[in-house]
Amino acid sequence: MKIPLFILSIGFSIVTRGQVSRYVNPFIGTDGVGHTTPAAACPFSLVAAGPDTGNFDGEHCAGYVSGENTVCGFSQTHVSGAGRISCGDVMILPFKNEFPGVGVPAVKREGSEIAEPGFYGVTLEDGTHVEIAAAPHSAIYRICPDGGTRLELLVDLQYGLVAPAEQLAKHVLSANVTPCADRCGIYGRRVAESWVKRDCSFAIRFDCVWTAIRELPRAEGEVAPRYVVTFENLPVEGLAVKIGLSTCCEDGARKNLAAEIPDWDFASVRRSASEKWEELLARVELPGTASNEEKTILYTALYHLFLQPSDIADVGGKPIYSTFSLWDSSAASDVYKRQTLFLCPSASQDLSIRLSFKARRTAICRFGRFGARRPSV
Repeated sequence: MKIPLFILSIGFSIVTRGQVSRYVNPFIGTDGVGHTTPAAACPFSLVAAGPDTGNFDGEHCAGYVSGENTVCGFSQTHVSGAGRISCGDVMILPFKNEFPGVGVPAVKREGSEIAEPGFYGVTLEDGTHVEIAAAPHSAIYRICPDGGTRLELLVDLQYGLVAPAEQLAKHVLSANVTPCADRCGIYGRRVAESWVKRDCSFAIRFDCVWTAIRELPRAEGEVAPRYVVTFENLPVEGLAVKIGLSTCCEDGARKNLAAEIPDWDFASVRRSASEKWEELLARVELPGTASNEEKTILYTALYHLFLQPSDIADVGGKPIYSTFSLWDSSAASDVYKRQTLFLCPSASQDLSIRLSFKARRTAICRFGRFGARRPSV
């Protein structure tokens, strides 16, 4: 159904055409205290899969800070634009050579990063090229060790974005993880808490059989495993990894992955994510006199707007929205509600219901800009 044309008070019109997602720059806001992430994600998606350049402090609320050349790992969940550090679930990190040890980051090759709506790519200093494409509840990786056929992959289920550093050993409250007998996957569930408590089930699948897997020693207080998975005799295209998530159960993670990424077609997942963003962003059109810079500003802002809240319901379920960060957005809430109502009417009712439910259940208030008490969730 086409959306009627309106003129909004902030000066743009709603349309259903155009190639506009190319103006989105996911790196905008990743410097300073912008706290955004270039992770691959879909609109309102549970998964936002991408790099973490640091951890353990307020600068790394989204895991990524522009200008840092380290990669602590690629985790599957991130918050964008919030003022508290959180998420970073189910981290993986590839090494072309031997695994150097827990906490030793990889290094990015300067100028090798690429990010667009639904996609992220980078080349590491050891020549390993990593590409990520996202679906709403899952992600697919292409990991290619340049000139090599061997790869070691850290799968770190104790990892998370936390502060201070001492919380890394404490934030996972429980975990149940099982490597698969077919040597092509790892399934499990963990409950972690940093800022809020998160129940995250996951299904990890590899397109190649591993030659070895070993669990690393755990530090005092740690309850989730870290594995180093070794792959040898890889094909020229390298290793593909699929990761599905669910907030309900392990079976939900498997079903979400099977529904969204049933095969190993990376290009199809990347194309589908791009189409989802294009369909949403193309509802807004600037006047023909707008410069490319103005288009980049607008469409990147809209992109950030619709990264969250996250729909945490499993595939096929009624939407359940979470990851509201009203402390950071309440000052712009009127514009936010107006944009959501006009640009995404299918989501606005579910969002309003979820906010009302959370406000009644939590009854948490904070002081607003002018001293008045406002509800916050």
